[in-house]
Amino acid sequence: MRKIERERVKSQVEKEKIESARRKAIPDLTRAIEELVSGRKKPQELEGIIAEAKTLAQQWKDPSSAKHLKDRRPLFDGTSSNVAFLLAALVVALRRDHELLEPIRRRFPDELDNLSSAVCHAELRELGEALASTRPKPTSRQAYERERRKWHRNFYNSIEYQFGGEREADLRKSGLTGLLGLADPLWARMSPPTCLDDIFAGVAVNMQRLEDLFFGIDRHRLSELVSERNRIKRGREVRYDYRAVAEIMGNLLKEPRKKRKRFYSTRCGNPRL
Repeated sequence: MRKIERERVKSQVEKEKIESARRKAIPDLTRAIEELVSGRKKPQELEGIIAEAKTLAQQWKDPSSAKHLKDRRPLFDGTSSNVAFLLAALVVALRRDHELLEPIRRRFPDELDNLSSAVCHAELRELGEALASTRPKPTSRQAYERERRKWHRNFYNSIEYQFGGEREADLRKSGLTGLLGLADPLWARMSPPTCLDDIFAGVAVNMQRLEDLFFGIDRHRLSELVSERNRIKRGREVRYDYRAVAEIMGNLLKEPRKKRKRFYSTRCGNPRL
């Protein structure tokens, strides 16, 4: 029995390693395809990931080459290009997720949509908390300005307020949860954050809307955090969708703490830290 149990545990560990490697391969392959096709990197700079891609691509068999799966030959051979190998490997890596999600999407579409929305809100909450935790401790003057500026009407539409915990804190202070007899998690589900609803719906917003979302960061700074590819130009007007919002969040989290502090002190006067 002990031997059987050891073998079972060993098999489970091996499966977890394979699954972990597959999940890691998906972003690596995507990045390699983008860098190779765009010309940012040459094939010799991507030898490692291309070798992994060739191994993965071998799992894709030609269904017309033989009746039985074990006798089929790989669909991609040595004459295929590096891009073809990378794309084939990406399909192989994603196939398991597709096979898992497709029956769920077909049988429980509403539940899948609800779960997807819950995941988005959870990740945005974590991003808001991470942004708040990396800010330098404010001076007494900055703390005063922060409290004073909280009452600006646009602050309540910000990611920081709705996902960073201050919304729940204000709700507890107001006594509404006690009055309604509701626990905070239940109230949060009944009245979820709404500042990103239009972004999730695919609406492209203007710079003023971005200033609301990232309250305390001026338009010049926000413009520096968005690349040209994520700007939607309509004549003289520039709009921003979910890709721009995600890019701003990512760039803010990547910045060294000293750089953030130096920028705020020289450009923003009294920052929201």
